[in-house]
Amino acid sequence: MTLPRIPAQYLQVDFLNALFEAMPDLYFLLTLDGVIEDFRGRQLDQLFVPPEAFLGHHVADVLPEELAAQFVQALAEAGHSNEV
Repeated sequence: MTLPRIPAQYLQVDFLNALFEAMPDLYFLLTLDGVIEDFRGRQLDQLFVPPEAFLGHHVADVLPEELAAQFVQALAEAGHSNEV
């Protein structure tokens, strides 16, 4: 009997999910425009506000002005260099 092959993209998703679960930090997925699309982490009790308060919102709407400006600048640089 042969086992069915698992497509590579599913293995990558499982690997990334396991990685996020193993690391203590929270990770946020942002668009290059600065909108928070998703987040991952194992210690969701570290969130200061519920996800509805930041998901789908621009970083400037949820972070202090100076910190939001740093994010916007870093995202712009990443967009121009194609590096993260």
